[in-house]
Amino acid sequence: TPALARPAAAMAQGSMLAAARYLRGDLPEVRDRAFEALLAAAAGDVLRLLEIAQACAQEAGKKRTLVPLLLQTMALVGRDALLLAEGALIEPPARGKGPAAAGVPLVNADRAPELQKLARAMDPADLRALVRKAEAAERQIAGHAAAEHTLAALFLDLAHAADRPPAAARPG
Repeated sequence: TPALARPAAAMAQGSMLAAARYLRGDLPEVRDRAFEALLAAAAGDVLRLLEIAQACAQEAGKKRTLVPLLLQTMALVGRDALLLAEGALIEPPARGKGPAAAGVPLVNADRAPELQKLARAMDPADLRALVRKAEAAERQIAGHAAAEHTLAALFLDLAHAADRPPAAARPG
């Protein structure tokens, strides 16, 4: 579907074969799970986060690319939410029109309401950290760390970050 073309292209990093593989594979379900996990983290729903981590780890035994794909998708969703939090538009204006900063396309523009909810719920610093932490978790799992524990730690860390007031509202 056209809505999945942007995320598939972003994750494939220029490889048409990889993008086609993502589109034929688990991308739709993984993308839904990434949004579910991030929205649960933003809501501080720790129980749901632990359930998602456990389910992903169990499925990863059958599909070893599932967890890396989930983490890559979470990083892209975090990037999009960060762009919105920093003032980007959902659909940037055509080239040469509007402010240059607004011209960054969102990978997940078709999920704008969920992205906006994340952008409002999480501090921009925490969204930047999400991107870094998702990439670090992917490296840990590639190094044979336990998928369930690594995902649970990442998800709980995100929930803890979302539970804090935004930086502007913090004392000191």
